[in-house]
Amino acid sequence: MEEESQSILKYLTEVEVAAEDVLSDKQQIVDLDVKRHRNREALSALRDDSQQPEEKVKVCFGNMFIKLPKATTKHMIEKDQEQLDKEISDLRNRLKAKSKSSQ
Repeated sequence: MEEESQSILKYLTEVEVAAEDVLSDKQQIVDLDVKRHRNREALSALRDDSQQPEEKVKVCFGNMFIKLPKATTKHMIEKDQEQLDKEISDLRNRLKAKSKSSQ
């Protein structure tokens, strides 16, 4: 009887750890998606304001703003978008693998 309750407790602990891991990955996907959406908004704003292509725009880095050329800013945001897309894709693939292994 004692061995059975120990094995049940061990199984439930493993399930809880796996569930926490899945929830953590899902939250990370949501956070990255929010950042990706903000980048899309920024790119849209840069495209809408394209009458003066050589103009500099203010970009927030941490707790300071820096003026950069529009082309440089657009390139940086596009690279960030690519990185975010890759990270989200990797997380989703890992999440699928985790859900398959837990079944």
